Amino acid sequence: MCFSENSSRFNVSFKAYYVEADGYSENPEDKKEHGISICRKLKLEFIEGLPLQLPSDREMKVLTELCRRKRPMKPIEIVGYLGSQKTPGFENCLDIASRRIARKDKAYVKRINYLMKLNKRILEKLETNGYIKRERVGTNNLVKITEAGIFVAHFSGEL
Repeated sequence: MCFSENSSRFNVSFKAYYVEADGYSENPEDKKEHGISICRKLKLEFIEGLPLQLPSDREMKVLTELCRRKRPMKPIEIVGYLGSQKTPGFENCLDIASRRIARKDKAYVKRINYLMKLNKRILEKLETNGYIKRERVGTNNLVKITEAGIFVAHFSGEL
């Protein structure tokens, strides 16, 4: 299955289609010339009704940053990144994300609120769509980008 893209930065539409192969490469020369599939006659079949929705801007920022860093991130690091980018809903959290805060401090509650907002509004959606995986390593929660997430992050135009 392939996608043909008609896009601008914020308005992206896709048409999904399937190309029927006439045969498949059996030797290195064929593979170099044609790739895996050999298509002498173009036989396209458009696939209608395939739901394809890109992540929101906030979700896309998380994916592109995970892609750039090439390593898992802690949720608080993601909150700090979103704050540094003045992302709506995270504009005032840079200081809270960048320093250690005692549980008795009033800022601790704000920090927890930003982490809950990140989990509910961004990470849950990305995980449900298979773009990230969350795992616990020791006492740390880590967010890793999946192959599907890397693929989608490249549609952002930011990489």
